[in-house]
Amino acid sequence: MTRSDFTGAEGREPPRLLLAGIDSLYAGYYLDTSAAAFDWDEIQYQKERVQQSRSDDYAEIELGSERFALRPSGRFPYNYVFENRAFHVALGEHIRPSCYVQFLSEALWKEGAQALHRRLLAWAGSVSLTPAEPEGLSRVDLAFDFALEEIDFSEDHFVTRAKKDGKWRGDRKAESFQFGTGDVVVRVYDKAKEIEQASGKVFFHQLWGQSEGVWRIEFQVRKARLRTAGIVTMGDLAEYQGDLLRELATNHTSLRLPDASDSNRSRWPLHPLWRALQAAIDAMPQHGLVESLSAVTSLEYRLHQQLTAIYGYCKGAGATLALIAGEEEAPTLSVVLGKLRRLLAIRHQPADWDEDVTKRMRGYALGKW
Repeated sequence: MTRSDFTGAEGREPPRLLLAGIDSLYAGYYLDTSAAAFDWDEIQYQKERVQQSRSDDYAEIELGSERFALRPSGRFPYNYVFENRAFHVALGEHIRPSCYVQFLSEALWKEGAQALHRRLLAWAGSVSLTPAEPEGLSRVDLAFDFALEEIDFSEDHFVTRAKKDGKWRGDRKAESFQFGTGDVVVRVYDKAKEIEQASGKVFFHQLWGQSEGVWRIEFQVRKARLRTAGIVTMGDLAEYQGDLLRELATNHTSLRLPDASDSNRSRWPLHPLWRALQAAIDAMPQHGLVESLSAVTSLEYRLHQQLTAIYGYCKGAGATLALIAGEEEAPTLSVVLGKLRRLLAIRHQPADWDEDVTKRMRGYALGKW
């Protein structure tokens, strides 16, 4: 596709795309810590040593295939935080997920999300932490960087479903626009200025081939919205991110060229910047519009909600059963499920079960929850 394909309203051409990819990624890993090939007491000792030190703010520690900085404090509800240039790893011995990972920006751009995922699993294997179930993504930031010396749009030129938006200025010039505050946040901002004033991520200068005049369009997407797009694991992300981005850049937020003859902004022609964005997204692997996956993914998300509720009720039932039995220690999940199975069998009415489950199946199929 050539630049001339985009020449449209007012003869404008789109800006040049410099970089596109995942800038930030957070995921929970359900690792079995029961056979960990390291000494938890030693890690606790090193953590306390740093806490008591007046000069050190971390302890250098080698765990399996990775070398980390062990921080003096955890990150609730995790006791231990390990950091290196690729990962921030929060780890706990008796918690689900036992491992919560932030993949860092520089490593994501240089190695790629899937390569870092494999590296993380290789590290887990090197210390005998085996996955008990697939990982779960909680947040992904997808970014597109364009060469844009100056802007010719304002907040009034955006069309968005977001109920809240914001604008930030510097030296009396717009530097950042934000749309949304929840599961989806869309940002359009001067990335070169942000690096200079805040993040200091100068490695982007090498990736861009320039240090000024770069604006970023960024989609920050959290767990609930990821799941409705069928994205739960890293494999899902690789397969469906194009579909998700296409839906967001088409239906959630877009940038338009004003048309004085039409009061409906949603009918205004797309700004060249947004046409360039959509072209970049169209070049990604896709299965079609995200809505085409909704029938299955909605049921999967419904199941996720049900399992979350069931798991919570199991905890409550476990506490109740333990108190009834006069026990002081918490029963395991398998013990609780065994007792609940016997108790539910007493209350189970096969005819009512079949009728009620069939009725709910029909209702779910019609979207009645």
